[in-house]
Amino acid sequence: MRGLLLEVDWNQVEKDALNSHGWWSVALILFIVIAPGVIFYFYSNWKMKRWENSILPKTGDESNRNFAMAYLCLAMLLMKNDRREFELKQSRLNHALAEFSHSLRDLENEFNELLTKDIRLKHVAKWVNWKFNHVQREELMYLLIEISLIDGSIISREQEILFELADHFEISRKELKSMVASHYQRMERERREHRKKQQEWRQKERKERKARIVKSDSDRERAFEILGISPHASEAEIKKAFRSLVKKHHPDRFAGQEEAIVKAAEARFIEIQQAYKIITG
Repeated sequence: MRGLLLEVDWNQVEKDALNSHGWWSVALILFIVIAPGVIFYFYSNWKMKRWENSILPKTGDESNRNFAMAYLCLAMLLMKNDRREFELKQSRLNHALAEFSHSLRDLENEFNELLTKDIRLKHVAKWVNWKFNHVQREELMYLLIEISLIDGSIISREQEILFELADHFEISRKELKSMVASHYQRMERERREHRKKQQEWRQKERKERKARIVKSDSDRERAFEILGISPHASEAEIKKAFRSLVKKHHPDRFAGQEEAIVKAAEARFIEIQQAYKIITG
């Protein structure tokens, strides 16, 4: 009986040991599967935060550059979510950045890097709130809306981003709508001015064309007078008159004479050639 009890006890111990090893095996497998992902996640976050801190510094008081970097980051976020008219948006972005920073080259590397990096809206918004007052944040938002509207409209994803930024910047929907309306008003005014300039340009072009026609007619009349023939002269008559005048007024005939006479002959010869070109051209 004692031996049987001992045998039963050892079986239980062995069973508990197997169960224990089984749990350890499962835990080890889970660790092997999950650990790399967890490590990669924290490493990626650390790397992203390190990069964000490098372009959005915690220290320093370069207000113009700070504003430029905030504008660059958030404008790129909008542009990457709506790639319509991307080059036109980039051109406007560069123009605005040139006003904030003395050297646009300082921002070129950041621009190229932002094309391939993920931009975390919350991180940038938090940095902007820390660096700028409410009025400056409103100005930043106004510039961002301009970028969004360059292609003519704000798509739903852009609207979501602008709404989220407005919430972070403590800008009301009413103020946001006012900014958007201001840009639409400006765009419509610029379109009207552009149409007006086009009309003025076309009118000017028509006047100049008429002037050229009048000038062309008068030039031809004068050319016929230079060759001494009628405007209705035939091609043969034109060539005959031209050859006769060339032979008569060729500068070689005046070689050895006074310089003034030679120059006058050369000038006359040039005008005869020009007259012939006008008529035959």
